[in-house]
Amino acid sequence: MTMMHMAPSLVDLCVQKAIDNVGFLGDVGETEFHLLQRILPHCSLEQLTHVENSIQGRDLSPVTNKLWKRFYKIQFGEKSTNQVVQDMKLRNGTFKWKQLYEAKLEELEETQHKLFKRIGQYLYLKEDGTARLEYQKNFGKRNHKKKTEVKLGTGQLSVCWRLSSYLQHQEIN
Repeated sequence: MTMMHMAPSLVDLCVQKAIDNVGFLGDVGETEFHLLQRILPHCSLEQLTHVENSIQGRDLSPVTNKLWKRFYKIQFGEKSTNQVVQDMKLRNGTFKWKQLYEAKLEELEETQHKLFKRIGQYLYLKEDGTARLEYQKNFGKRNHKKKTEVKLGTGQLSVCWRLSSYLQHQEIN
C-alpha cells in the first residue's frame, strides 16, 4: 500500500520561500494578514522591526502584536509581562506591545545612564590600571573624604573601561 503525497499548493510554496528568506523582507505591501501570520513569527526582533519600519500607511499590529508580546516576555521576563497585562486590565486600556517594548527599553536605558553617571561620580580610573573610589559622608557639619584604591582584575577592568569611555564621552558633551 503506497501513500500518495499531495503536492504543496502554490501559496504554501510561496510562504515557505518567504520564511526561508525572512532576512530579506522589507515592505510587505498589501500581503494578506493570514499569510503574514504564517511568515512573520519566523522573524527575529531586528527583522520584525525592519518590516514594520519599512511598511508605509499600514498597521501590522493585528499580526505583530502577539510577536511583540513574545519579545517583551523574552527580554524582560514573565513577571514584568504579567504586570503590564495587569496594569492594562486595571486601566481598561490596551497598548500595542511594540510601544510597550520600546518604552521599557527607553526606561532601562535611562536607568543605566543614571547609574553610570552616579558611578562616575565615585570611580575615577587612573592610567596604571587602578581605580580610585572617592565618596563623602556627611557627619554633621564636618565632611570626611575617604579614598580607596582598588587593583582591578581582568573581568572588572572591561566594565571600568566601558565606564571610563562613557565618562569621557560625557565630558566632551
